[in-house]
Parts: sequence; structure tokens; C-alpha cells
Amino acid sequence: MNLPQQARPSRHQLLHSRRDFFKTVMGRALAGASILEIAQYQAAWAQALAPTADPTLFEIRKAAEGVYQAFAKPNAILNSNGVIYVNSKEVIIVDSHSRPSSAASLVAQIKKEITDKPVRYLVDTHFHWDHAHGNATYGHLGAKIVASKTTQRLMAETSANRVKGTLEPGGKIALGMASVPTLIEAAKGNLAKASSPADADALKIRLQQLDAYAAEMKNFSPTLPGVTFDKSYKIKDKDFDLILQFNGRAHTAGDTQVYCPSRGTIATGDVAAPFMGDGYPRDWAKTLDTIMKLKFDIILPGHGPIQTDRMQMMGVRNYVEELTARVSAGKQAGQSVADLQKTITMASLKSMANGGDFLAIFGGRTTPTQTQTGINNNILHMYDRLDLK
Repeated sequence: MNLPQQARPSRHQLLHSRRDFFKTVMGRALAGASILEIAQYQAAWAQALAPTADPTLFEIRKAAEGVYQAFAKPNAILNSNGVIYVNSKEVIIVDSHSRPSSAASLVAQIKKEITDKPVRYLVDTHFHWDHAHGNATYGHLGAKIVASKTTQRLMAETSANRVKGTLEPGGKIALGMASVPTLIEAAKGNLAKASSPADADALKIRLQQLDAYAAEMKNFSPTLPGVTFDKSYKIKDKDFDLILQFNGRAHTAGDTQVYCPSRGTIATGDVAAPFMGDGYPRDWAKTLDTIMKLKFDIILPGHGPIQTDRMQMMGVRNYVEELTARVSAGKQAGQSVADLQKTITMASLKSMANGGDFLAIFGGRTTPTQTQTGINNNILHMYDRLDLK
């Protein structure tokens, strides 16, 4: 129902209301924090409160009773999806996205759209930048941050340096990330030759998003999980239990899935996302086989929409298995990466038949050229990771 003009809250009132909320959720969370920690945390919340910020970075979709997907909207710097569990007394969130301000924005959106119950747990499915770099927000809210021991170690070893390299001109580009200075220069160049006001406006928004990310992450230091496990960890509640499981190496060495038996749902992170940069090709299909032995009807992936069947997961499983066999045989025969990229085509892969498109998980179907580029990148990364111990 449309409100009469005089009843509609002004932009100032909306921002004032949002500021009140953020002050409330901060509470005593900053007690004992260092000056640097306080400054970084306040900067993250300021990003979420800025007049130019999109207050809804996610589209919240109900998957089952008490289970929601936070579907990430397009952004110049990718956010992962989130998964939200609301039980009898608290909220559990899966993954914290690419920066603290994104996590702060989601907390505000949950408060507005779902519940005012406190967020007590954050689960990191793996250590990648688009899934775990917003951890600080939840740490300052006093939530328990949970992950596999391997994910905690990988986060400590890699996260800060990967972000630093991505922000520096000429820096070492992190796997799966783009050079932010390069993206900024490209956007400026495109803006200078924009063919319409709409294109110019879109590029200005993109530049704002890139600049904001660079400013926010300039002094990034990872907030590590404080609760870790080897194989499993259970969060019990009278409404439903959540079982956090490490079922084997796949997308990374520490992938965690969040299984809710009573709701028939599983949050998978990127275990069915065919990015090989930190992957374990020889383990991957077996890990997916283990996961698919569980009883679930609804899959909540780290990217892409809610899935109500296992077709995509099975497709990724078959693709990884087939590509691993092809690359392994070629490498043993003395073929180079370039040789394999010429011979292993989309048309030659049985797992890609019938319009199969493994990149659809990232938000839309791709052209044959884009899909082949994805296959070539997988071959490049897989070549040196075939026999990791």
C-alpha cells in the first residue's frame, strides 16, 4: 500500500533510523578494542550508512521455515550469498561476504525484514575473500565465528596479503580477484567515452563502489574464527539443529557445509563452484559424492539462486571428474597447459553436453566463448594441483 506523501519518511529520517539501529547493535561490542580496531569498525558501519550506499545489498528469499538465503545483488566487488537461520532464540549466519560494511548491511536488513533476535553465530564456509572478509562485523557484535581448523589456518596465512596485493598497482593479484586499480582505471576510461547518460550513471556508481572498497580494505586485517573443528560441529536448538561438516577437500582444503536435517536444507558455500585456483581436483568428486549421501531437498549455494534439485551439483561433480582425468592423462603424456587448452573444448567434454554450463552458478548463463575461457582457466589451475598431498 502506498503511503500518502506526508506519511512517507524522508531520506534524513531513514538515515537517522538506520544510525539508531547501528548504535543499538554495536552496544558494548567495542569495549576493550584498540583505537585502530575501533576506527576500522566505525569506518565499516559508515560505509553501510552512507547516503550513496545501497541499504539492501541482498535480496532475502525464504527457503524453508526459519531458513533464508541472502542473495547477493550485483556489485563492482563481488559479495557471496549469505544463509540465515532463525531458531527459537538467535540468528546464525553463513558467510560474511567481501567486506565488513556488506556484513553490516545484511545485519541491518535482517533486523528490518526478518527478526530482531540477536546474531549469535557466523559460519565461514571457506577462507576466500568474497565469503570471509566481513568477519569483523560479527566479531564486534560478539557472535561466535566458527570454521574448520584448516579454514582458520588458511585465512591467517593468506587473507591479508591477498587483499594487499589486489589493492596495490602492480601488486600480486589474488586468485579469483581482480586488480582494483585496474578496474578503476578501466571504469574511468569507459566513463570518458560513455555513449549515454544511463551508461555514465552506471559507471559512476561502479567507480563509487570500487573507491569505497579500496578505502575500506586499505588496512584490512582478517578476523579469525574463534571456534574451530576438524570434522563436525553442532549448533543445537529446540527448533532445529545445524550440523557443520567438513566432508573433504574440494573448492579449498577446508570447505564446510551447514546441514539442517529437519528442514532438508544444506548451505554449501562454493563446494559446487568450479573454480580450481585453491582446489583439490582428485578429491573433489569424492567430496561431492559424500555430501550427496545426505538427505536434503534444498541447496543454498555461495553464488546463484536457491536450488531445489541436485542437477547442478551433479553436473559440477561430473565436470570436475572428467576434466581431472583429461588433464592428468595429458600431463602424463607430456602435454603443456597450452596444448590441453587447445584440445579440451566445451564440445569435447561429455559433462558439458546438453547445454551444460558450469559457470551459471555465478549468476547467469554464459556464452560459449566465456565458458571456454572458464575451462581454460580451470586447466591452468588444475595442472599444478593434480597431485597435492
